[in-house]
Parts: sequence; structure tokens; C-alpha cells
Amino acid sequence: MTANRLSVGVLLGCMALSLGGAGASAAATRVDHEAETTYRKLTWDDFRGPVINGQQVAWVSAVVVLEPVRVEMKLKEGGGGAVARVRNPSVYALMNKLESGARPGGRDDRNLAHEQIHFDLTEYLARRLSRQLRELTVEGPTATEELQRNLLVAVEKLNNEAQVDYLKLQRQYDGETAHGTKASAQKKWARQAAELLASEEPYELK
Repeated sequence: MTANRLSVGVLLGCMALSLGGAGASAAATRVDHEAETTYRKLTWDDFRGPVINGQQVAWVSAVVVLEPVRVEMKLKEGGGGAVARVRNPSVYALMNKLESGARPGGRDDRNLAHEQIHFDLTEYLARRLSRQLRELTVEGPTATEELQRNLLVAVEKLNNEAQVDYLKLQRQYDGETAHGTKASAQKKWARQAAELLASEEPYELK
């Protein structure tokens, strides 16, 4: 299952505006240290949190991170207005190792596979949000602060949709598999998660 803490959707940093002259945002940095890791196949060594009363046999704390957004605005050719877009959005899935854990005796292959799919689903939503932000454009008559605000409102809307879908997808997964105890449902979700991941292009991590 996903942990109740820090796993309720997207962490949204403050949105920064970049208007001309600033360099393009670099790809997010790949993370893998004692406390956190970006998306990859997990091992039980990644589950370092304390046992929490009331939790299931195992749990993973994973989120979709959206780093501060930079806005790029350009005038259309021929003076037909202006277009605003997000410059190189940085979105990625992140696991908190110190808030992920398992009860004694729960560190088996079945439970690890179940928790991996929670992370897979988080990664899918990160890839989807990354694509949506790359494709997002907002148009206006001129390159104004209002156009910037309109773009940021659209970014927030996509971000909120990712939050809602995160909760819905993770709860549906745990509900249908009974936290990984229903073998047939678990196999179905393994296939479904793989298909979802394949449906979205991976984002860049440096």
C-alpha cells in the first residue's frame, strides 16, 4: 500500500517566472541516496522506515514532484498575439525511503512486487504530467502578466488533476488487489501498470 503521509499526490514547488534572458531549465537530477530515490526497481533495502502501528504488512511513500515552473512567452509571427508555455518542465516520481517500510516477516517477493507497482503508478502519473506540461500553451493578444497568470492557472489545474488521479488510482489498486493478497488481481494490475508506463514517454533525468 502507499503510506498515508507524503503520498497524497503532487508536491508543487513555488512557481517561478522566467521572462527572457534566462537559460532553459535543466533536467531534474537523478536521486538515489539513503533517504530518497527517483524511479527505478525497488529492493527491500529501500524500505528503511520504522514500523507504524495500523499500517499494512508493507508500505511505500511515493509522490510526483513538480519543480518550480518557468514561463516562456513569445509573440506570434505576423503580430497575431502571444503564446505562453512552460519551459522544460521538471516532473518526476520520488520515493521516500525513510517513510517506507515493512513489518517483520513481510519482506517477501510478493509484497515487494505489490509495492513496486505503487511506485510504477506514481511514475506513470509523473510521465503523464510531464507530457501535459510540455504540450500546454495559452494564447493571448499580447505578452502580459495576465497571460503568465493564465498559464500558471492551467498548470495548477493539471497538477490538481494529477493529485486526484493519484489518490483514485492508488486506492483502486489496493482495493482490487486487497493490498496484494489477491493473486489474480495482482497479475492484472501488473499488466495494467506496465501498459500505463509504456503509454507515456519517459522524462529526462540527468
